[in-house]
Amino acid sequence: MSLTTVQYISPDPHSNELKNTPKDIKIFYLKATIVILALALATVSAVLVWRLLAHKNGCDEHLAKEPRKDTKDEIPFLISQTQNNVFDRLRCPQVGKKNLLPYTLPRRIQEIFMDVKELLQEEIAKKTLVSVSCTAVYRNEQVWNAAYGILDKSTFLPKAPNWNTLYSTGSLVKLLTVLVTFKLLQEKKLECLDDSLKKYLPEFSVKNPFNKDSITVRQILSHTSGLPREVPCGPSFSSEKKNICPVNTTFVYKKLKNTKLKFPPGTAVGYSNLGYALLAHTLFEKFGSSHGNWQQWMLHEVLRPLGMTRTVLKNNRFRHNVAQRYKANGILSPELDWGWSSPSFQMKTSTTDLAKLMLAILNPGTSFIDEKMTKDMFKPEYIYPDLHTILSPGWQIRYNNSIRIISKAGAVPGSSAAIILMPDQRFGLALLASGQEIVPKLAEEISMKLSESFSLNVVSKSLDIKSTRNADRYTGVYVLKNNWSDKVKATISIDSFTRRLILKQDPGYPPFVYLSFKNSQLLQIVYPHGLACDVYALGQDKEDIKFKHPDYKGRFKQFTLGSFVFKRTYA
Repeated sequence: MSLTTVQYISPDPHSNELKNTPKDIKIFYLKATIVILALALATVSAVLVWRLLAHKNGCDEHLAKEPRKDTKDEIPFLISQTQNNVFDRLRCPQVGKKNLLPYTLPRRIQEIFMDVKELLQEEIAKKTLVSVSCTAVYRNEQVWNAAYGILDKSTFLPKAPNWNTLYSTGSLVKLLTVLVTFKLLQEKKLECLDDSLKKYLPEFSVKNPFNKDSITVRQILSHTSGLPREVPCGPSFSSEKKNICPVNTTFVYKKLKNTKLKFPPGTAVGYSNLGYALLAHTLFEKFGSSHGNWQQWMLHEVLRPLGMTRTVLKNNRFRHNVAQRYKANGILSPELDWGWSSPSFQMKTSTTDLAKLMLAILNPGTSFIDEKMTKDMFKPEYIYPDLHTILSPGWQIRYNNSIRIISKAGAVPGSSAAIILMPDQRFGLALLASGQEIVPKLAEEISMKLSESFSLNVVSKSLDIKSTRNADRYTGVYVLKNNWSDKVKATISIDSFTRRLILKQDPGYPPFVYLSFKNSQLLQIVYPHGLACDVYALGQDKEDIKFKHPDYKGRFKQFTLGSFVFKRTYA
């Protein structure tokens, strides 16, 4: 279907045609215009009412939607179903079935570990990294560990890191706020992610010059709240070398009252450390104040239940086996106390502890992280214009080689960190390093290699197509029989490359589908990989085709597809 262009032509002001129009015709035009305007107004009103009513059920039926078009740089867009050339480029990701996952990690993936080893050793040799640790998990266990470099360049006898070495992780600490939020939701203490933050923090106030919308918990988790990036820490943020945010909650609330949002809530992405710190302190004061401070509450609610016993939220624990942070110039970075902004920056952990977190996510139900929680955490909230970079609460989602990759990265001066998850393949990898903050970039490179290998090993096997020895009884040309639609021809043949039965519909899309044998009179449609996600055809994926009335040669005379009847032609 081609795109339609509408051109509006303005009347010539010098034309005498309007001047010479009879009076009764002018009155008719006027009445018609009034009627059209009234209908347009009624339509707009109906849409507004519908939107208001639909919004009421947001907590129960929240759907990931593309935000409104507000900013020039961060605008997701809709694709017209008539743009076939666009659909040709947008392939729908195919995910391998979990029951097809091999019990042990495929050899091809293990070979990728050797590439990762060489990559990390190269960065150590170039001195871009001082120390690095890496741990991979598959199914329900750790399958690979590696560590290179030295912990501290100033010691006479340098010590090597291992997978229990602690590194500063920066924004990875935000995952604790994500987990505790969903845990409160699970325990019915938090009613809904679409609740206004003001519901749990009545004194919260911020200037919204765009509309009357309130900031919600969901928007903070997905960085779509419109809040500024950083916490108003005062002059210490720039002048101090250690305690850089020595403010309290009262100070922050006072500052926010005179702060303007960057954009209407829920319409764009603006990464906000302020948002996460604000949500963490709000939830702590509402639900966890009996634990004394935010750090103790996180230990009780998240870290201890997951067995993450070597994860540090304060700088005064675990002095041994800690990687020192070195800036790009090789100078030791000072130990920072992030103060009130700690929920967005301050955490030290090991790849072993991150492996426990990854295994809990990849195996829902083995901890407080259940299947519903993982689905809600990974539910898309914002889709970027490239259509394969997606934000969910606390995570970034991308598709590569038909593999869904969920990741979270973080960095502070002299240290960086990343988690890579492939939930459908039950695989995860944690990477922590000191030195230049290049781990997020390395993690992306590694995830591309891993996804390619997983695609070859798992996804390629997900087309479950059964063949039949008597394929000739189905092959031939069939024509749709009815009195109300265009003529549709269906050709069933044997693919010369795969030797599988295929069906081609003319006219129609997709170009072909596979047919899988179920019994002598029943075949099932199986879509090939690489089609657009919302492809529409007479026969949908996994739909059955019923064959009837074999002729004297044993070839079927017709098949039915739902209510459609196709009859064989013998021409």
